[in-house]
Amino acid sequence: MFKRKLNIHQMTFALGEALAHLNLLWLDGTPTRQTGDDGVICFAPA
Repeated sequence: MFKRKLNIHQMTFALGEALAHLNLLWLDGTPTRQTGDDGVICFAPA
């Protein structure tokens, strides 16, 4: 996606942005969200 290597600040910002978009889609009912036994949250198409 990016042509250059991202530093930790940029990578953290990109991750936060992606999670915000996933949560918005989840609230709209587009994907489903499941939390595994290990506490990891996974999104899947509805």
